[in-house]
Amino acid sequence: SVIIHYDIGQRIKEIRQRLDVVAHDKDQHKLIVMNHEEPRHLTSSHVNVSEICGRDHDKAIVMNMLLDENNSHQDMPVQVIAIIGTGGFGKTTLAKLVLKEEKVITTFEKKMWVCVSKPFDLVRVAREIIEQAGEKALDLGGSEIEELSNEVGKLLHLRYLNLCGTNLSELPEAISLLYNLQTLELASCKRICKLPDGIGNLANLRHLGIKGTVALGCLPRGIGKLCFLRTLSKFIVGDVTSKGCKMGELKFLNFLQGNLEVDGLGQLTNMNEAADAELRKKKNLSGLTLHFSDLGEGDAVTMEGVLENLQPHENLEMLKIKEYPGTKFPSWITSGSNLVTLKLYKCEKCERLPALGKLASLEKLNVGGMSSMKHIGHEFFGYNVGGGRFDPEFVSFPKLKALVFRHMVEWEEWDFPFSKEMRIMPQLLELTLKDCPKLRELPALGRLESLEHLVIDNLKAVKQIRSEFCGLGIDSSSCAAEVISFPKLKKLQLRNMDDWEEWEFPVSKDTQMMPCLLKLRLFTCPVLRALPGFGKLKSLESLKIRELHSVKHIGAEFLGTSHLENGSDCTKSAEKELIFPRLRKLEINDMEHFEVWNLHSQKDRVVIMPRLSDFRLWFCPKLRALPDLSRLKSLETLYLMSLTSMADCEERDGDIIMPLLHAVGIEDCCQLKVIPNYIFSHTLRELDVSECPELRGIQPCLPPLLEKLFFSRDVGIFSNSLPVCNKECPHSNTDTYPNLKSVSIWLSLHSSLPKGFNQLTSIQSLELFSCKNLDFDLEELNHLTMLQHLYIEDCPVLKDRFGEGKDWSILSRVPKITIDHVKFTRN
Repeated sequence: SVIIHYDIGQRIKEIRQRLDVVAHDKDQHKLIVMNHEEPRHLTSSHVNVSEICGRDHDKAIVMNMLLDENNSHQDMPVQVIAIIGTGGFGKTTLAKLVLKEEKVITTFEKKMWVCVSKPFDLVRVAREIIEQAGEKALDLGGSEIEELSNEVGKLLHLRYLNLCGTNLSELPEAISLLYNLQTLELASCKRICKLPDGIGNLANLRHLGIKGTVALGCLPRGIGKLCFLRTLSKFIVGDVTSKGCKMGELKFLNFLQGNLEVDGLGQLTNMNEAADAELRKKKNLSGLTLHFSDLGEGDAVTMEGVLENLQPHENLEMLKIKEYPGTKFPSWITSGSNLVTLKLYKCEKCERLPALGKLASLEKLNVGGMSSMKHIGHEFFGYNVGGGRFDPEFVSFPKLKALVFRHMVEWEEWDFPFSKEMRIMPQLLELTLKDCPKLRELPALGRLESLEHLVIDNLKAVKQIRSEFCGLGIDSSSCAAEVISFPKLKKLQLRNMDDWEEWEFPVSKDTQMMPCLLKLRLFTCPVLRALPGFGKLKSLESLKIRELHSVKHIGAEFLGTSHLENGSDCTKSAEKELIFPRLRKLEINDMEHFEVWNLHSQKDRVVIMPRLSDFRLWFCPKLRALPDLSRLKSLETLYLMSLTSMADCEERDGDIIMPLLHAVGIEDCCQLKVIPNYIFSHTLRELDVSECPELRGIQPCLPPLLEKLFFSRDVGIFSNSLPVCNKECPHSNTDTYPNLKSVSIWLSLHSSLPKGFNQLTSIQSLELFSCKNLDFDLEELNHLTMLQHLYIEDCPVLKDRFGEGKDWSILSRVPKITIDHVKFTRN
């Protein structure tokens, strides 16, 4: 009631007055306040539940917060529920009651009672939490810790220690006292250079993760005592002078599983040391990397014996051999019945590859950096090995799906033994040939029946790609009509072919060329003189051509219509021939000497690119004219850039429109005089014109449904006067350009807005950027009744006229105005 509230208020007032008197007396007598707290009595979790009453409601609230999976604390790494109140109200008792609840006991795996001392000691609390947790797990992964205290050795119950990604340079010897430790994670500890010398004492260790420990030079001796070890990502062989472990310590680690890298094999001086490792007994390993790195005191012959004695168990699925200094591979390498992945990297002295075609389970083969190998022949595929008889049932590389050759600097010849009797790589899906600068000829890859993705990159010595590459003419037992070249190829890339001059692309009614090809890329082939008949590729959807500087003419040969142009095909059909029937994207870019482009003249006999929706033509400085693009009826996006010699665009019928065209960009076409009518299709939504200073005279009207308009630098007559619709225009109406919401003018040297700008009444965003001379009165924007944002940057004249402190009342309706990043609002 009011009376009670008044009474309480009076009492508070009296108390405050008495406290003021006490404070005054303290100051008068120069008394000093002493802060002294008695040590808080440490509590335990023991509670006699039968003696507690009246806390059921509070207990239920805390229980709900602990157990509700939908509470707001679930996304926090550590959930904290605070019980706050005056001393003596039973907060500790309430916490004890919750801890004894059956639901809490069954829900949480581990429960602890730690008393927070007074004064508060964070170190003591943390230590007690770790000890009570058994410290079964200590996770410091990702922290910035640089030193681990020897105190960690007191956590005798610790089973899991994660130090991944920390800044530790070494571990304390006390780690060796953690006899119960099962997992030690040190992955990506890039600074760690030493492990504890007594690590072999960790008899229960199952997992030692040291992947990415690039500074770790060796493993301590005694590592072989960890006989129960399951995971060891890397075993580093110590050299003669170091205290590191010896190869023989691997002998006792027969429970290893997963992937193991053995590093430093070049340090071995005796091939018998490799045999001591007994890798053949490690049946649970799925992956093995043998890294020789720098050659120590052993010679190449010794290294061949070392590798021969490192034969793994037949269960091995992945094998990688790196920087092997021997001249030949071991005999066991072709006997891996379960081997799925094989990588041979920088085996620089090996002159030939073994009969890897015999590996029945191999799916991925990666060969790189074999700088002494000059020839790959029948032996590689598993044929003619040891002079044995030909087995007609034999399939070479029966399950291989991915094959990569790269950085093969001396490789000159590749014999592909194709015939009707031989089946080679029947399941190969991906093939990459990269950085093989001396390989002169490409074999009959067109016969690979399952190949889907082919990359040929930086084969500098290839001058001609012959019809044999497509699988034609390689044996007399089959005619061209029976052969389907690259029957399942979907992606083809040829790039960085410095000496490639000619491509024999056998296009005729009797051959089927790449019937499934979807994407074709030709990049940086500077001396290729002509483009072959890609127009006959029936499934091609995307074609990109870039840096083919010797191509001067694109015409009938490229379209595959030479037989029609020269009159050699006298047959007449009621159906028109489809050229590039499925092509959707075409890009021609950076062609220095490209001068002439012709589309087929006989419209009654061919239909060209009926599905092309995206066409980009860039950086062709010598191209003089464009063909009649109005024939491309499905075109939606057109970009013409840096065509500095192009003066005209062929336009045979001024009434033809492109019914789907919605985005056009024309940039740096400094000789272009008139934009064709068909480009300004009535469907156009976005128009970008930049640096076309020769645009003069009568231009087609801006399309009526335009939504975005962008002008940059000198755009000829468009800088002075916009070709807006007038009454004579067939699509003119009273509401001119109702959809034009965004207009941008960049880098204009003109001093005024173009004529016709006042007819654009629907603009919502107007952007003026770096127009040094542009000047106008705010009244010239009065017609923009829908303007939402006016953006002006680096326009010094306008800044002086409209800058801070000037009258903006005329545009008070505009919500947002920005001048040189300073924002003005209605207020």
